[in-house]
Amino acid sequence: MEQKISFEDFVFIRDFIHKISGIYLDYEKEYLIRQRIEPILKDIKVDNFTEFSKIIKDGRSIRFKESIISAITTNETSFFRDDHPFKTFYKFIMPKLISKLRLIKDSKQKISPKIRIWSAACSTGQEPYSIAMLINEYLFKNAIFNITKNDFYILATDIDAPVLKSAVNGVYDQMAISRGLSEERLKKYFTPIGNKWELKNELREMVDFQKCSLHEGISTARFGGVFDVILARNVLIYFDVKTKDDILAKINQLMMDDCFLILGATENLYGMSDKFESYNVDNTLLFKKKGLTIKPKGLN
Repeated sequence: MEQKISFEDFVFIRDFIHKISGIYLDYEKEYLIRQRIEPILKDIKVDNFTEFSKIIKDGRSIRFKESIISAITTNETSFFRDDHPFKTFYKFIMPKLISKLRLIKDSKQKISPKIRIWSAACSTGQEPYSIAMLINEYLFKNAIFNITKNDFYILATDIDAPVLKSAVNGVYDQMAISRGLSEERLKKYFTPIGNKWELKNELREMVDFQKCSLHEGISTARFGGVFDVILARNVLIYFDVKTKDDILAKINQLMMDDCFLILGATENLYGMSDKFESYNVDNTLLFKKKGLTIKPKGLN
């Protein structure tokens, strides 16, 4: 039998979810809290949402905090999701990154900085692994001298511990494999294990997975520096205006002056932040720090 939830309990649980995850749910999403949280009530043998609220108020929620986060987050993803941002990465961004690496190597610095790419809200890993495939393929196709995949660092973060564990394992079922992955890439990058597929080590070792909450845990100190490319796709839509603004301000600080920021296909920063400028490349909206010269067809 489906549990009822009072308006007071909804507001309290909604605010608690917002506090621990940054995700904000309007009352129209009351059904979502009921559907996602009710299994937790059964697991911890709690009869109703009022009792559940009391447990949280008493400070006893620490034992199921991760379960709440996992329940409420949406882990919708696939390999090469939406396609066009990945085409833009390969055709437009990769040449810029290679040129940057060449300049760094030609300068003969004692320390060789890597191209740093951050996949925020990476879920089960398909996005960062898709980027790793493109880097691997671009380097192979163009036979670039003195530049290897070791010159790239991909950080992938998510707030949900179970999906991160799945991402690190790099094992996917047939449904996940069938979404966005070509037969050629399947044969090249995966090994069959039973009725599932395991990503080969050559790609898995390119990605560093870390648990991190966008609403409270992102900084240059936390991540060890700034980035050349940031993918924050289909994640800002889950935050309220203030949290979204705070996250964007932190993302701006994490961007190198020539960093590329990629959001979701339906996301735009118009009217939300004055820290970015946008331009369109092959149907992909890219963002850069405001004030920099924008040259979409020949950005140097």
